[in-house]
Amino acid sequence: MDLSPGNILFLLTSVISLASAVCAFTKTPADDLIVKKYGARVGTLLVAAYKFLEILALNFGNAKTPAQAEPVTVPSHIRERAPRK
Repeated sequence: MDLSPGNILFLLTSVISLASAVCAFTKTPADDLIVKKYGARVGTLLVAAYKFLEILALNFGNAKTPAQAEPVTVPSHIRERAPRK
């Protein structure tokens, strides 16, 4: 395989696509739970590996919801004002 610009672009897009697919089909791990389950050394490596995979997938910022996020609730006074269909 030569390192022509077309091959480099193909390899780069393939890595991003594969990492995005893996991140999309896996649950976002809670860092503390992984460290408790596997111990400090292995848990830290797993967390770092998952974060690296998310960087490869270009999941920056709020691209994926956090594992421990609370559901958004609509206050009752706003729900009552919604038009009925």
